Amino acid sequence: MVNNWVYVADYNAGLQIFDVGTKLLLTGTANINGTGNNGNNGLTGNSGNNILSGGNGNDIYFFNASSSLGSDTIIETTTGGIDTLDFTGTTGNVNINLGISSTQTVVSSAELVPHPNQLQLTLSAGNVLENLLGGSSEDCLIGNSLNNTITGGAGNDTLLGGGGNDSLIEGAGNDILTGGTGNDKFIYQTRRAFETGDVGIDVVSDFTSGSDKIVLSKATFTALSSIVGNNISASDFAVVVDDANAASSNALIVYCSSTGSLYYNQNGSASGLGTGAEFIDLPSLAADGKNLTVADFAIIA
Repeated sequence: MVNNWVYVADYNAGLQIFDVGTKLLLTGTANINGTGNNGNNGLTGNSGNNILSGGNGNDIYFFNASSSLGSDTIIETTTGGIDTLDFTGTTGNVNINLGISSTQTVVSSAELVPHPNQLQLTLSAGNVLENLLGGSSEDCLIGNSLNNTITGGAGNDTLLGGGGNDSLIEGAGNDILTGGTGNDKFIYQTRRAFETGDVGIDVVSDFTSGSDKIVLSKATFTALSSIVGNNISASDFAVVVDDANAASSNALIVYCSSTGSLYYNQNGSASGLGTGAEFIDLPSLAADGKNLTVADFAIIA
């Protein structure tokens, strides 16, 4: 966690270097460098070209790129803790790849003439940042060889884990989720009871039965009787061969083997899906003729 102390640097000219702890907020338009300490730092740049370095803690870099933020460089190392890029304050489309160190146009808008590139980022290396938080538009968030946690936002996002054992947390849109290599988790946790607008219908493009997991929160899938910390219970899960049969199944989570569709059948054997709906499409699994099993699920609070 980043502490509540706020250090503000506001300069309109010149290059300044600050070594501070906890939370660093740069304001104004100057090209300012911000350097954290060995603790857990939160760093926010200004509209200038900043060089931001969090140090050895678990650092968070905040970007509200709804207005021009210049061209920033992030300095981290492989021993620099678990670090996060946070774009939750951004309304434009975010495009970021944690696996490359060349300069990337992360957020752009043709309307911001003469500064169409709202944010450019250069990462010190392609294997030093672990986590990504998307914004409210249609983002493309790509991980690297580390164990990444990538969280989508409200738009129709594309999340790609890459190498490592990644956790992809879907948002409210119709997202495309690709875990990549490794044992990956696809997490469905909206912190309130299931609503179709909270999750959409996501395509999980490369799910591998036996190694990847679909993680379901009981706070979202409230009808489940499965125990937190376990796989889904046999009574909560079923496989059908036709989509129409999902709504009449006794089970609450129903997979259609012919189409790859996964349903939340909130009202069980009663007519229809209740307040549930289809929420995942698993095309590669269906194409390979493979089924989901109870071992492919994990239950969280």
